[in-house]
Amino acid sequence: MPAETHGLIFGPVRSGRLGASLGLDLLGAKICSFDCLYCEVGPTRALTRARRPYVPADKL
Repeated sequence: MPAETHGLIFGPVRSGRLGASLGLDLLGAKICSFDCLYCEVGPTRALTRARRPYVPADKL
């Protein structure tokens, strides 16, 4: 199954425990404090440790 993105939800992605699962990307354009080689979202382009509301609460 090819992964698709629909707003904040992406997937399905392969899961070792569940077989397939959906992912939530609450940070948008791959903003992260890590750059894991195995990340299903891809490489990190914006490394940050700043805390701020990236997604408005009403969109959750």
